[in-house]
Amino acid sequence: MSNRIGAISAQKVLQKAVFAAFFTAFSIILPQVFHAVGNALGISSAIGTALLPMHLPVLASGFLCGPYVGLFVGIASPVISHFISAMPAMTVLPFITIELAFYGAFAGFLTRKSSYSIAKLITVQIIGRAARALAVLAAFYIFGSSKIHPAAIAEFIKAGIPGIVLQWVIITAAIRYFEKNKNYEYDR
Repeated sequence: MSNRIGAISAQKVLQKAVFAAFFTAFSIILPQVFHAVGNALGISSAIGTALLPMHLPVLASGFLCGPYVGLFVGIASPVISHFISAMPAMTVLPFITIELAFYGAFAGFLTRKSSYSIAKLITVQIIGRAARALAVLAAFYIFGSSKIHPAAIAEFIKAGIPGIVLQWVIITAAIRYFEKNKNYEYDR
């Protein structure tokens, strides 16, 4: 019996590692695709700022895989992406990392006991954006950073509205698909 429990436990750890690797890779690749499209359309990185492509896999990882995988993906994705592509830029990297860490962790925490809902997604978006805003304020007022200004808060919120709406559509559709088709069994 204990060998079976050990095998199940090892299988769950492996499953979490695979999901974490998949969502991290997807969080790194998806923004590159969006930026390539933006460059082809002549709008450069503005498409990434508006549509927030890195946020999608981070949110999905939290909602589908739980808070620990979501937290890992939220931290690892922007950091690895920065070292591979210099995006996000170093001046915003800490703030985006904080936002995405909150997204992934809270998406997982809010769906641990009950299933996904659009209200939970909106709650996670508010928590993540608030965490990023607080980090910007702390950097400016407490640590005296000249690299970021509180005006950036309104800028990133306004610029990201299309991405927030996109998240409502894509995340809701993806979660409903997985829940309806039972294409995965995952212990959050």
